[in-house]
Amino acid sequence: MLPLAGRAIPLVADEWAKPDMGSGCVKITPAHDPNDYEVGRRRGLPMLNILNPDGTLNAAAGPYAGLTIPKARARVVADLEAAGQLVQVEDRVIDLAHSDRSKTPIEPYLADQWFIRMDEIAQPALDAVTGNAVRIFPDRYAKSYLDWLGEKRDWPVSRQLWWGHRIPIWHVDGVTEAGLADAFSGRADVAWRSDGGSGWHVCSTAESLGIDAIAGRPLVRDPDVLDTWFSSALWPHSTLGWPRDTPELAAFYPTSALVTSRDIITLWVARMVIMGIFDTGTIPFRASPSTRRFSTATARR
Repeated sequence: MLPLAGRAIPLVADEWAKPDMGSGCVKITPAHDPNDYEVGRRRGLPMLNILNPDGTLNAAAGPYAGLTIPKARARVVADLEAAGQLVQVEDRVIDLAHSDRSKTPIEPYLADQWFIRMDEIAQPALDAVTGNAVRIFPDRYAKSYLDWLGEKRDWPVSRQLWWGHRIPIWHVDGVTEAGLADAFSGRADVAWRSDGGSGWHVCSTAESLGIDAIAGRPLVRDPDVLDTWFSSALWPHSTLGWPRDTPELAAFYPTSALVTSRDIITLWVARMVIMGIFDTGTIPFRASPSTRRFSTATARR
């Protein structure tokens, strides 16, 4: 039982507890730690999120709801001590990730996000390198590309930022599929899918749906923007007029070489190959030199 919340929590056995380090228990917070999240998925644990988007605690935190994280931590320690539950306090040095912009600790937070399934679109990008349609220089850097892409982990593409390409998805609740079909009759640029409840997600290749509501029910655009690397992956072909069949696209796509830093092979190079093949059916470049020395020599030749 959690002494301050009065909530029963399950006991599970998992390799992440590192039994080789000794006996005992460690707490698992699947909604607030990426490793614990994987444990939660393996063991079927509830994903209990105790945070609001502004960093304060929500109703799931019981008597600590509304407090900021630092104030809640101080109150929890004080309450444990008052209840006679605090055995010992030790000073420890731990690795704590900080935001590059705000310089504050990063608090993992479970939230609904948009993902792209990678099981199908990753394979052509893998084949492009293993089949030498795209060459990565030096050759040893192809391993990081293949290892990362070979996992085929779904790609989280939604970001909660003020800038970027808006995700082209709207949501509407309380309408029928017949109502959707009537509202978008003849529109090949619009598609929809159930949200699993009484609502629908509506997607369009156009900038706007052209309407704001269906049967009086508002169409609300998703507030998130696309991952920077998703937008950047479109660069080789979108700057040349794609999806239109332009003379520039025919003349300059694919190009011969992309010169880049090795640390963004998985972030940018792989994504450009993925999106290039998916959108155009063709690789975006034939070679990707990944060190300054090699790139300079290639440029001279």
